[in-house]
Amino acid sequence: MLVKLILCAAAAAATIDWRGITAKIKDRDILRGVGGEAKAGRLHAIMGPSGSGKTSLLSALSGTCDRRLKLSGDLRADGVAVDKVEGAYVRQQDVFYPYLTVRETLTFAATLRLGADADVPKVVDEILMKTGLAKAADTIVGDDKIRGVSGGERKRLAIACELVDDPDVLFLDEPTSGLDSFAAQRVVASLRTLCDAGKTVVCVIHQPSGGVFAAFDDLTLLSEGECMYHGPICDLDARLRKEGFPRPRTAAPAEHAVETVSVNYGSPETEASSREVLAKLSDACKKAERPLPAASPAKAKTQTRGPRRRPLAELRLLYQRARRDVSRAKAATAIKAAQQVMTALIYGGIYDLDDSQRSIQDRFGLLSLCVIGATNLAIASTIRAFPKEKTIVQRERSPRSGRPMYGALPYLFSKVAAELPLSVGLS
Repeated sequence: MLVKLILCAAAAAATIDWRGITAKIKDRDILRGVGGEAKAGRLHAIMGPSGSGKTSLLSALSGTCDRRLKLSGDLRADGVAVDKVEGAYVRQQDVFYPYLTVRETLTFAATLRLGADADVPKVVDEILMKTGLAKAADTIVGDDKIRGVSGGERKRLAIACELVDDPDVLFLDEPTSGLDSFAAQRVVASLRTLCDAGKTVVCVIHQPSGGVFAAFDDLTLLSEGECMYHGPICDLDARLRKEGFPRPRTAAPAEHAVETVSVNYGSPETEASSREVLAKLSDACKKAERPLPAASPAKAKTQTRGPRRRPLAELRLLYQRARRDVSRAKAATAIKAAQQVMTALIYGGIYDLDDSQRSIQDRFGLLSLCVIGATNLAIASTIRAFPKEKTIVQRERSPRSGRPMYGALPYLFSKVAAELPLSVGLS
């Protein structure tokens, strides 16, 4: 029987169990009674065709769902009923300040999350070694337009930033998407290292190569919001063969599994046949699902809230980061300088000033244009920065240990303070 998710949080979960997880948005069913478990030390993959509910399940487990999504079901961490599992969540988009180095990016996250009393340099060096980023530590991160570290290294940096406060559970949304086979294997190897250290790692994986797929221990296979298979990856072929869907010799295991649970919309007949396959696999999965024992009582514990909030220290760190990023953007600075030169030439061509009384009004007009133009340029530079940094700020301000990394006002003031002098100075 489905029960409401109980409002309780586990700080250090080793085993995650979920049963009957249902998610709805308006009248649409996203998840339909999905069950499964993820254990410490085992790398867990969530797979399925597009629109099967993979990311929704990951978000339901980690408590990062859209507010419009209505959830119900039974979720437990180490046997205790919870509404979400406290852990790190690595989003699919790996967006960073492009002109900061890997070490600077990681140091910023560690300083704010661990506080001034922590040995931040030591923590940063350990994480760089653990994620294989030590050789790229002093290289700028870059992005699609600015050459920096590779795509695989950016993915590992996203993981590294979530490891600074040593979470016991790590959720990742498609950590290998957009990477070549070698880079994807490096990312999964980093996750394998974390599992070997006793952490619980759950990933949404899309179209993995044979080597990447083989690195995982367990699999939850979804389609149309229902669970088609849950268990060890080594048993996947046997289960599909038992249900009448043997894998061809030329097909990769991951490719065959996703193809088997995909709906073929080519014709009404093929769609009906595909849905019969899904119904058969879903029934078999539900029959193999074991019921959960009674929930353990929640342990009384002091909730860890992280280091004490220090607005002035946050403002200083945020300003230093923003100033580095602005000052290293040579191309953007050159463009702003060229804009000011062109504006000066235009104004100089329009106004012909002399020392007579008649030019006073012209001088007032020119001064007004200069002030307005400089202010607009400074404001426009700041406003353009916010949409670009929205993803970064949302990720960094997502609550961890009961609070975000920094406040909204320190970020706003630091960004304006970093952008304004450059624009006004050029004017």
